[in-house]
Amino acid sequence: MLARALVSPRLVGRQEELAALVERRAASARGHGCFVMIEGEAGIGKSRLVESFCETLTHGRASVGIGHCREFGNAPYGPVAEALEEMGALLPLAPAGTRAEQLRELRSRVVLACARRNRVLILEDIQWADEGTLAFLHYVLSYIGTMRLLVVATCRIDEVLDGHVAPYLTRLARDRGSFRLLLAPLAAIQIRHLIRLALGERRLSGTQIEEIVRRAEGNPFFAEELLTNSIESPRRGAFDGLPQTIRAAVMERIAKLDARAAEIATRASVFGPRFDAEFLAETFGYAAAEVLAGLRQLRDAGLIAEIPTDPPAYCFRHALTREAIYSSMLAAEVRPLHAGILRALEQRERCAPQDLGYHAWAARDAPKCLRYNELAGDRAEEAHAHTDAVRCYELALEGRPAPAARAHLLAKAALSASRDGMAERSTELYDAAASALKGHGTPQQIAEMYYAMGSQARLSGDNQRAMMILDRAVREIPENEVRARALLRITSALMLLDRGETAAADAAIVDAAAAADLPIYQNALGYAALNAADPARFRRANDAYHELCAPLGADQTLRARFNRAFGLCILGIDGEAIAIFDSIVPELQQTRLSSLEILSYANAAIVHARAGRLRLARELVERGLAIPEPTTTGPIALASAGIWIGHALCDGDLVARAASEEIVEAAFASRINTALGRLAGPYARWLDACGNAKAAKSVLARALESLHGPLGATETILAAAELGDAATQAAAFAFIPALQALSRLDLYAATVAHLLAFQSRAAGERGELGLHAAAAAHAYRGLGWPLHEARSLELAGERTAPTERYAAMEAVADLRRIGLSSREREVAALVAEGAANKRIATRLGVSQRTIEKYLTSIYGKLGLRNRSELAAFVGRGTPDSNYSDAYREASSPERSASRVPRLIRRGS
Repeated sequence: MLARALVSPRLVGRQEELAALVERRAASARGHGCFVMIEGEAGIGKSRLVESFCETLTHGRASVGIGHCREFGNAPYGPVAEALEEMGALLPLAPAGTRAEQLRELRSRVVLACARRNRVLILEDIQWADEGTLAFLHYVLSYIGTMRLLVVATCRIDEVLDGHVAPYLTRLARDRGSFRLLLAPLAAIQIRHLIRLALGERRLSGTQIEEIVRRAEGNPFFAEELLTNSIESPRRGAFDGLPQTIRAAVMERIAKLDARAAEIATRASVFGPRFDAEFLAETFGYAAAEVLAGLRQLRDAGLIAEIPTDPPAYCFRHALTREAIYSSMLAAEVRPLHAGILRALEQRERCAPQDLGYHAWAARDAPKCLRYNELAGDRAEEAHAHTDAVRCYELALEGRPAPAARAHLLAKAALSASRDGMAERSTELYDAAASALKGHGTPQQIAEMYYAMGSQARLSGDNQRAMMILDRAVREIPENEVRARALLRITSALMLLDRGETAAADAAIVDAAAAADLPIYQNALGYAALNAADPARFRRANDAYHELCAPLGADQTLRARFNRAFGLCILGIDGEAIAIFDSIVPELQQTRLSSLEILSYANAAIVHARAGRLRLARELVERGLAIPEPTTTGPIALASAGIWIGHALCDGDLVARAASEEIVEAAFASRINTALGRLAGPYARWLDACGNAKAAKSVLARALESLHGPLGATETILAAAELGDAATQAAAFAFIPALQALSRLDLYAATVAHLLAFQSRAAGERGELGLHAAAAAHAYRGLGWPLHEARSLELAGERTAPTERYAAMEAVADLRRIGLSSREREVAALVAEGAANKRIATRLGVSQRTIEKYLTSIYGKLGLRNRSELAAFVGRGTPDSNYSDAYREASSPERSASRVPRLIRRGS
C-alpha cells in the first residue's frame, strides 16, 4: 500500500533564520549582494528553510533559480547553469580557451542578469559541488558586494571530507562577502509543535509523542519519519523499529567504510550512545591501534564525535545513527554481548546506574533491569534531569514488577514528567498508575492518582478532559470513602473556578469539607476569594496553604508563594505582587521549576507594563521566551504579556515570537477564564492595529461567549466594548452589574467607569462620556497604571496629557495613533532613514520650511530635541524602522529583522 509521509505543513522554529535571509535579499536588491551558506546535519531543515524563503520571493521581489549539486555525475558548472537557466538568465556560453576566460564569461552573464532585476541563486548540497561551480563562487564573491545578487548554498558540513571541496569552502569562509547560517537542532517544544502540525486530525498519545521527541533529538526530518512510522505501524509505534529511510541513509555511510571500521561501528553501537576506546578493545579483543583507526574513520564520516574527557570518550552524533547500526544485528547476537558488558561494568568500582540499567534491560535480565533502572531514575531525578528519570523508570517497568511496585514506578515517572512540564505524558502515566492500583491499592491511593491525573490535564490546558477524568474517578470511588471523594471534589472545584463557574465551585468546596486539612483545599478557598474580589480572604487562605505546603518541600512552598503573587497581580495589587515575583525567581531558577519561572516572568511583565515600564516588561518576556517550555499555561501567559507589550512598543517581532496561532487557540481551548481573559483583548487590539478589524471582532465575540466572570478578564471586556460589533459590545456592557458589585476593589472600580464611558460613547451621550472617562482616569492613576489612565483621558477628548504620558512611557503605538499626523509620521520615517530636509521636501513635494515646521511639531509632541533623538526614537519603535506602516510591516514576512543572532559574518 502506498503511504504518504507525514510532514509539517509549515516551517517550525526557523523564524530568525528566515528573517535573516529576507534581510540579506532586501540588501541585495539595493546592490549589496552576498553569499550565505546554510550549514547543518542531514535532515536538520536546510531545504525546508530554503523552500520557505522562496515563498517570500513572490510578487516580483526577485527572480530565483535553484541548482542541485549531486553526489555523482555533476557536469562542470552544472548547478550554476541549472539555477541560471531556471530563472531564464543563461544563454549558451561561448567556447573559452582557459578557465579564467570561462569564469569571466559566466560572471558577465550573471552581471547582465542582475542589472535587469534582483536575482537569488540557490545551490543545494554544496558539499557535493563540482570544482567548476566552487571556482565560480570563489571568483564571483570578489564582485558580489556591488551586485543585485544573493547566492544561498546549503551544506552538510559534517560530510565535507578532504578533497577538492574543503579548500574552496575554507576560502569562501574568509571572504568578507560571505555569511553563514548554522541550523541547530530544534528545541523539544518545537519538535512537539511540528509533530502536531504534521498529525493534523490524527491522534497519538502523549507517551508516543514524547518518545518521538526523545529519539529525534531536534532533527525535524527524523521526527517526521518516526511519526510516519508510528502511524503506519501502530502496533510498533514510536518505540520499536526504525523507518527504512533513516536506516538506509545511515547504512549508506557505513558501506563507504572498510570492513574493520564497519565492524567496530557495529560493536560500538552495542555499548549505547557513549563508549570509550579502551573498554571497547578489552571487551571485544581488538588491538588499541586497530580500534583508534576505526574510530578515526567513523569520526571523519560524521558518524561519531570525540568527547574531550580524560581519557577521551566517544558518542554517536545522533541516537538514530547508533540505532540504525545496532538494528542490523540479530537479537540472538546482541543479548549475550549486553550480558557480557553488564558483567564487566559490575566489576568496575565506579559505574553509572544508567549504564547498568540499560545493559540489564538489553540483556533481558529482569531483576537487575528493575533494580538498576529505578536507581538510575532516582539519581536522574536528584540531578533534576527529569526527562532522563522518566525514561529510566519506564525501562525499570520492563523488569516486570508486582502491581503495587508497578504503580509506584509509574507514579514516579509521572511526577518526573510533570516536573519537566510534560503535562500530557504525566496524565497518561498517572492513568496507568491508577489502573495498576485497582485491586491492589486503597481507594485513597487511587483517588490521589486521579487527583494528580486531573491536575496534569488542567496544566496541559485541557480543562474539559480534566473534568471528565475527575467525574470518572468519583464514579469509581465508593461513596463511603469520604476523604478520597473529597479530594476529587476539591480538585473539581479548582477547575470550575478556572471557568468562572463560581456557584458550582462553592458547592463543590462545601462537599469537600473532609479534605480541609489538605493544601489543595486552602488553595481552592484562595481561588474562590479571588473570584469574589476579596483580598483579605485570599491572603488568609494563601497563608494557610503556604503553612500546609511547608512540610512538603521547597517546590510546594514556592508554588504557594507564586500563587499569592499571581492572585495579587490578577486583583491589581501590583506593588505587593512584584515584590514576591522578584523574590521567588532566583529560587525557581535554583530548583529548576521552569514552568513557574516562565509564569513569573510573564506576570511580572504585565505588572511592569501596567506601570508604564514597557522596556523592562519586554526584557522579562524575552527571558521567558528563552526558556524551553513544553506545557501550555506558560506560553499562554507569555503570549498575553508579549502581545500587549509588543503592541505598545510596535514590536511585531516580539508579538510573532510570543503568540503563535496555536497558542491563541490553546487559550480558547483551555476554558480558563484568566488565561483567555488576559490574552484575547490584547490580541484583538493587535489585529485591529494591523488593519484586520474583522478578525479582531471575531476574536472578541468568541472570547465573550466563553468568559463567565470578570476575574482576569478586564482587558478583554474593555477591548470588546471598544472594538467589538454591536452584539459583542452589549455582552461587554452586561458585565457592568457584576463589576459594580465588586467595585470595592480599585481594579473593578476603574473598569466600571471605563466601561460606562464606552457605553456612553455608543449611546452618543458626550457629557456622560467625559464624566465616566475622567473617573476612570482618576481610578487608574490611583492604581499606578499610566497607560490605562492616558487612554481614559484620550477617551474623554484630551490630547495633550495623553500624548505626554505615552511619550514618557515610550508607548510608540499610542503616540503614532494620537500624537502625529500621517504626514508627520512620513517625515519622521525619512529622518530615521537619514534623509536631509531638502531631500524630504523634494520627496514629499513641499518646501524645506514646511519640513522644518513639521519637525518642530514632532519634537514638541514627542518631547524630543533634535533629529538624532527622533531617529533613535523611531528605531526603538519598530524592528524595521518603517515608521508609517509599522503594524503592517511587523506582520509581514518581508520585514527586516533587527536581530539575527544566527547569521554570522564570515571573514570579520
